[in-house]
Amino acid sequence: MTTIMEVCACPRCLCEVDHQDPGVVIKGGLYYCGKQCAEGHQNYPGCGHANCTCYSLPTDDMGKVSAERTDSR
Repeated sequence: MTTIMEVCACPRCLCEVDHQDPGVVIKGGLYYCGKQCAEGHQNYPGCGHANCTCYSLPTDDMGKVSAERTDSR
């Protein structure tokens, strides 16, 4: 079996996603590390994975991430 890895499709997330991981979320043909990233962080500012920058990004008063990722993939 071949392992396919890529960066989470969330524009703020740095997590790597294994296409075979049972916890991966596929939405619109894109792979996300979890539900929060797939839903655009509507209810929580980050994915909660250790060392991931989307967890610590500034959020607006509704908890949504308020800035887009500035680094390159």
